[in-house]
Amino acid sequence: MYSGTNPKALNSQRLLADALVSLIKEKDYYQISVFDICQSASLSRQTFYNFFNSKEEILYFFFKEQFSDNDKQNLSDNLEYYSDVLRRNKILMQKMFEFSLEGIATGEISKSLFRISDNFFEGTDQPHLYLYKRTLFSGAVAHLLIEWFRTNMAAPLSELTLLIENTFGISHTLYIYNPSEEKEDEVYYNDSDGEAYTYTESSEEEQYEQQPIPLFLL
Repeated sequence: MYSGTNPKALNSQRLLADALVSLIKEKDYYQISVFDICQSASLSRQTFYNFFNSKEEILYFFFKEQFSDNDKQNLSDNLEYYSDVLRRNKILMQKMFEFSLEGIATGEISKSLFRISDNFFEGTDQPHLYLYKRTLFSGAVAHLLIEWFRTNMAAPLSELTLLIENTFGISHTLYIYNPSEEKEDEVYYNDSDGEAYTYTESSEEEQYEQQPIPLFLL
């Protein structure tokens, strides 16, 4: 599969992807030929084989594009992002379930999650297992989302978020929020909105109230 950045090549890939997605909604996936796809996209067979080796590669490209702009930094926003993509492609996903092709979407969600998984696990106390933890997390969450969609989204996303947090030890709270007081022994961390969250190194006698804040790095 072509993986360059030439605008004309990418446009041709998108035309072929749109053609296949439209055809899948209308007929049996295994009856769709390369000729059908090219005719629908108004492109030649040679153009098809310049960019793809199979129909499956087109679907991988399609979902990779769907998930390419994910820049969310906390778990709940990520789940909402992926669920929105699945909802927008509901008919396509139903057809993919019918022909056992959902693994393509699962794989691309997993890759997308792996790229941003540093947001959840940096600072692990087992650095030699860091890569495996990220791999396990991204794969498990991707499969969970696809199964959730298969079962008509029966559980709310908030419950899925809690399930994932409890399973992987992801916490809502990282630092103590203290916007009104600044002390010399405080260390500040900024979130994407520019608010300062502080961690105060206190004695055993001192107690500070923790407030939930968006998750960034663990």
